[in-house]
Amino acid sequence: MKTNYRIALGQIDSRWGAKEANLNRMSIYIRRAAADGASLIVFPEMALTGYRAGVVRDDLEPLAEAVPGPATDKLMRLARTHDIAITFGMLERSGNHLYNTAVLLIEDSVFTYRKTHVHWTEQSAVGHALPVWQTKLGHIGMLICFDLAFPEAARVLALAGAEVIIAPSAVPTSFRIYTERRVVARALDNQCYVLYCNFAGEGFDGNSLVINPRGDVIVRAGVAPDLVFGIVDLATESAWRQEERIFSERHPRLYAPIAETAAPAE
Repeated sequence: MKTNYRIALGQIDSRWGAKEANLNRMSIYIRRAAADGASLIVFPEMALTGYRAGVVRDDLEPLAEAVPGPATDKLMRLARTHDIAITFGMLERSGNHLYNTAVLLIEDSVFTYRKTHVHWTEQSAVGHALPVWQTKLGHIGMLICFDLAFPEAARVLALAGAEVIIAPSAVPTSFRIYTERRVVARALDNQCYVLYCNFAGEGFDGNSLVINPRGDVIVRAGVAPDLVFGIVDLATESAWRQEERIFSERHPRLYAPIAETAAPAE
C-alpha cells in the first residue's frame, strides 16, 4: 500500500448533456495528471453528464448508463494504461432507478457510491450505503456534495476506517464559503484527508480543495478550469491520530439522539 502519493483534482467545466465531449475532456486531464506523477485523479459530481439543478426525470433518462458501462469501460482502459486511479461522477441506471453516483476505478476494481443525501432540487434515487474500500491508496470512502452537510455520514466513514474521503461536488457560486467550512470540518473532525473537487464554469465557482487531517487547506484551485495537485501522506495522518486521540475518547452512549428521526425543536 502507498502511504505517500500525489493526487490531482480535475476541476473541469462539463457541459450539460454533452457526455462524449465531457469524456474527452476528462481523458485529457487524466493523461496530464498521470504524466505529472499522480496516483489518483478526482473529477466533480456528475462530471460525465454535466450538472443542472431542477431538471425532471425525463431530462435525466437519456444520460444515464449502467456500471459497468461504456463510460466506465473507456475510463478503466485509461486507468490501466496510465497506472492511475480515477474518481468521477455520473448518472447511473440500475433497474428502474437513476442514481447520482461516484465511481472509483482502481487497478481492476470498480467501486461505486450512490449519493445518500439527495438535495431537494434533484430527481435521483437515494443511496443506502456508506462503503469504505481497502485499496492500494489506503482506506477510501466517498461523499457527494450535499452529503457534506451531514457530519454523521463522514463519521460513519471514519469509524469504518476511512483515511481519505473523496468528495465530488457541484456547488454553485453562492454557496462556496459554506461548503468550504463543511469540507474543513469533515477533515478535522475525522482526522482524515478530504479531496473536494468542484465544477468550474457558468454558475459554479471552482475552488476545489485538498484538506489535511488537521483541517488545513493544503491545495486550493482558482475559479477557472484547472488541474491542481496535492499530496496524501497517510503516515502523517496516523501520527496526528496518535497525538490527538479523539476516537478512543468517544462516548457513543451519549450520541443516541443523533439516530432519532425528529427534527430539532423550533
